Amino acid sequence: MVFIPLQFAFSISFQWPFWFFEAITMVVLALDIYLRKQNLNELIRSNGQMHTSSNLLERRLAEDREEYNRRKRNVRFELVCSMLAFFPFSLVFNLAGVSTKHTVVVVFCCLRLVKIWPVYKFFSVWKKREVDLLRIFEAFFSYYFACHILTCYIISFALPVPDVRTTWLRRVPVPVQSTPPNSGFKSGFRDSPTMEGVSNFSIYVHGLYYIVITVSHVSIGDITMVTSEERFFNAWLILAGTFIFCYLFGNIASIVSDLAPNIFINFHEKY
Repeated sequence: MVFIPLQFAFSISFQWPFWFFEAITMVVLALDIYLRKQNLNELIRSNGQMHTSSNLLERRLAEDREEYNRRKRNVRFELVCSMLAFFPFSLVFNLAGVSTKHTVVVVFCCLRLVKIWPVYKFFSVWKKREVDLLRIFEAFFSYYFACHILTCYIISFALPVPDVRTTWLRRVPVPVQSTPPNSGFKSGFRDSPTMEGVSNFSIYVHGLYYIVITVSHVSIGDITMVTSEERFFNAWLILAGTFIFCYLFGNIASIVSDLAPNIFINFHEKY
């Protein structure tokens, strides 16, 4: 979930230890596909006729056809997600020398992230036990995960450009040292066409900073988009960010409204 966006952002080559991690991931996903395929075949063969089963869930499926069909759809969905996550898009594009600057390539790389659904499945299980702190963590995790992908995306189409001074990276890092008068660029912009001397961590932090303040609708203007493609993405980001922002703070408001009465009651019972 973390490495795949970083890989297409910084065009990280698959060398050791990334080869090892990729191999382990594919083995685990292959096993997951096999088990889910077996589960689906058993459901199809049984056709819901599992009255004699010792498994409570299976007996319930036999008595409820709607529940049986829902379970079958879920298993199929999980199987498709595992198959998408199994295919190493990033590795294939890296070996083929395909640039990650293209949006289509980035979309294919992000397809493997559909396997994130078990994380939310874990959240849903624990939320049923009324673990309020987990609800806050889920909202924060969703917000950061979305911002992480968007950050890596804006890095992926700006970093490979021959002259980064024509992209949003022209003001990274902030503050930029004064530009010489004869450089052709205004003061406060980079005088070097490359990001030499700037670490990937610094680039990522600046990108994450820009995405967070844009999605949160508190843009300051110290980092701005330059090209038409970047500004088109920025316009789309502001529109999409409205829903992300509403989702995040809507959840926080809901959590606070649920917790406030309990905190008030506990306070009076204690004091």
